[in-house]
Amino acid sequence: MDDAPWTLREPCAGTAALTAHHLGARTPLVPAQGSKWAVRKDLARLAHTLGFSGGPARVRLTDPGPEGVTLKVVFDAALRARALEHLRALVQDDPKETYVRLHRGHVPCDPARRAAEHLFLMRLAFSGKAVLVRDGRWVAPGFNRTSAYGTPESPRFGPVRPLLPTLVRALEARCDIAGTCVEVACCEAEFPTGSVKHTLVYIDPPYEGTTAFARDHLSRTDVFALARAWREAGAAVIVAEGAPLAELLSAGWEARAMHTGVHGASPFRGKQAEWVTFCRAAA
Repeated sequence: MDDAPWTLREPCAGTAALTAHHLGARTPLVPAQGSKWAVRKDLARLAHTLGFSGGPARVRLTDPGPEGVTLKVVFDAALRARALEHLRALVQDDPKETYVRLHRGHVPCDPARRAAEHLFLMRLAFSGKAVLVRDGRWVAPGFNRTSAYGTPESPRFGPVRPLLPTLVRALEARCDIAGTCVEVACCEAEFPTGSVKHTLVYIDPPYEGTTAFARDHLSRTDVFALARAWREAGAAVIVAEGAPLAELLSAGWEARAMHTGVHGASPFRGKQAEWVTFCRAAA
């Protein structure tokens, strides 16, 4: 199994941190609450113990929110190049003026422009909070002046550089991996339609007791049904949550702590404990 070509599926992709890591990304495009970038290496090591070595030959990502369209652009060379053109134009102007123009503005139909605007607003969002779409308009969680303009050095902290140029460089650094097919669909989590082999399914739904954003269509019952369906179809499955999932453990699954949570730490890794409940592919 270790040497066989394998497929990675993320039905609740979000920022698709695990996929980005497997495909060689060195930094996340934007910080985002709920992103698994901080535990990506732990997840990759777990994948290895489940029999999935190296990078996947095929990836399938789905997300019904604006992240779905943005991921489709990021993982498509031609669309990514067009998005970069739009993004470079956006960062030429004053960040606050551009933010005011985009916030509550109509979401573009063109996917490359839409992704550029989405990434711009996410990079300036407070604490990585989600940028939503309501009634066809962008709804951003607030303007982070420090991210936009940076801050000078102080007696306690070093200088903070403006972060929009960093976003441009991060998107420029994304590349396509030869031999890896990445499919992205802006839709709800997919259930298997038949038996599967050599497949790892990573499910990262909104955590119970936390704010659900674009992926709040998944109830806890839906998550268990999704996990069991992929397991019964023949895939290995990893489910992320803030605690072990007793409903799956009772069926013979295992659990492992990725991060135990630290009071007062960064919103991107700290307060929220990170656990995975997982199972190997059926023999």
